[in-house]
Amino acid sequence: MNKGKISTLVLTIAVICLFWGMAGLAKAEPRSNPNTAIGEAIRLLEQKDYLAWYKNITPPEGLEHLTDKVINSIAQAYGQHADDLLKVLKAIKNVKPKTTGQNKIIYKVPQNLEDIINAVELNKINGLWYINFKYKK
Repeated sequence: MNKGKISTLVLTIAVICLFWGMAGLAKAEPRSNPNTAIGEAIRLLEQKDYLAWYKNITPPEGLEHLTDKVINSIAQAYGQHADDLLKVLKAIKNVKPKTTGQNKIIYKVPQNLEDIINAVELNKINGLWYINFKYKK
């Protein structure tokens, strides 16, 4: 092979790797879509990864002033209610949400689960969807 063909081959392989890597990055962030954000929250709760779950549903500004110890404590407290949270998230996954603008979606919780949570609100911040549970007052 001559140098021109080798350079073209190397460049082609580099471009393919670049696009493959970019596709992987886009696929790697489930919070970029409300449905996959809910699916990821369900997956993390089912795996009992409460710390990753809490960091995943909480906007960055909600975490930035907390110490790791406090974040861990909050995550473990949510973990104690994981079964209820899973019920709610699985129930809303198939419910049509109420959209209140481009960056906010509210899911009404089925009546049989209202004693746990009234609604689930998703807020889009910097292109990612974060989950906020609305409890009865």
